[in-house]
This record gives sequence, C-alpha cells and structure tokens, in this order.
Amino acid sequence: LPICRARLDLVDAVDDAIDSAGHRGAIQLATFHPAYQFGDAPEDAASHWTNRSPFPVLHLLREADVERALESKDGHDVWRRNVAAVEALGAENMERRVRDCLT
Repeated sequence: LPICRARLDLVDAVDDAIDSAGHRGAIQLATFHPAYQFGDAPEDAASHWTNRSPFPVLHLLREADVERALESKDGHDVWRRNVAAVEALGAENMERRVRDCLT
C-alpha cells in the first residue's frame, strides 16, 4: 500500500487540528502505515517495521506520557531496542507475522 496523497492530507489536517485546538505541546501525533519507510534506510531494512502497522493508524499521544516514558530508565533507548528486536527477527519474518494476523 503506497502512502497516498489523501493519507498525507489527513495527517496534515489532524496535525493542524492539534494546533487549532491549542493542544500543541500537550498532544503528539504518531503515524504508522503498512508501507512506512525511513528515508535513510535501505528499502528492505527490517527497521521500517518499527513504524509499520497492518493498516494506516493515527495515534494521539499525550506529551506528558511521552516525556515520562523518556525520563524512565533507558527511556531514550526504546527506539534502539525496537530496531534491534525487529532486525533480529528480520524483515521477511516481520512481514509474515503481519500477514498471518490478517488471515
């Protein structure tokens, strides 16, 4: 599933709504997509799976919760552990696991 213009427009609209409602700094938007790719990683990198989901997802996070998680022991290393975990499983294994969830 390519990341289509309509989805990007929706992400922009939600982000704008956060601003319009005065919630910037209180609410953070996190997005996930089946075809998510980090721009600096090879196309077949397992690390993409840390931001992939079976369906497009817009996740609203409370900034206070994010900050609390980051302040916890090793909080700033969560993303490194996530990348290491999916790299250990491999991209093909991750793709199979998601596909199996959908059948």
